[in-house]
Amino acid sequence: MPETFLYNINAEYIVLALMLGMFGLFYLGRQLHKHSKSEIQDMGPLTSFLFALLGLMLAFTFGMSGSRFDTRRGLVVQAANNMHSAILRAELYKDDSVRVAFKADLKDYVQARINWFDSKRNAQEVNKAIFETKRIGDKLWHRAAVLARDPENMVASQQMIPALNAMIDVAVSREAATKAIVPEPILYLLFIMTLVTSLMAGYATTVQKKFNYIAVAGFIILVGSVIFIILDLDRPRRGLITNTAVNQFIRDLLKLF
Repeated sequence: MPETFLYNINAEYIVLALMLGMFGLFYLGRQLHKHSKSEIQDMGPLTSFLFALLGLMLAFTFGMSGSRFDTRRGLVVQAANNMHSAILRAELYKDDSVRVAFKADLKDYVQARINWFDSKRNAQEVNKAIFETKRIGDKLWHRAAVLARDPENMVASQQMIPALNAMIDVAVSREAATKAIVPEPILYLLFIMTLVTSLMAGYATTVQKKFNYIAVAGFIILVGSVIFIILDLDRPRRGLITNTAVNQFIRDLLKLF
């Protein structure tokens, strides 16, 4: 799993600190405007540009985070389909002992993949599940390779070997997808853009008018909510939005044994 500075901080803490910073900088900008001795030019065009740029950054980062989440979800379904195919194709072997051996190992393999998902952020359990996945996968592949040398198993081997290959490959793809998060420099840039926009928005307000706390709070809450979703989507092993529902397809495979 990725171990970076931001990734190890809960999303709600990051967003709360960011929202407080936005409010503080908005207020600071307003005070700087209020105490400025020189005549201030119209800041409307610059403020509009900053808001547009912030919106672009939010959309860009949200798209990156969402696409990675969709990729991980798609790989779960693909993994379930590949394991299901391998389980069904074990029936193609004529020898009862071979079928029993394949199904026993495939059951252990499915359980190892379930354990990998359930490990969440426990690095020791994650590594243990990865080791078991590789060990059982190698065992299944070795058995299929040996049986493929027997002409009597030609049809079964032609079906089983591609299924095992796809099953093993998608496990590696899932592990890689878990580590593929939005690069932190992009998130830092988003945070900086958010804070700078808040400062400039406060500086551009008309000091003669009463400070509209409701409008400012609404803006801060909306931006904070979007950033929270971006961070939550990008944290596959924790958070409010997870792949628990689609992972049930893998759990249901245990009913086949």
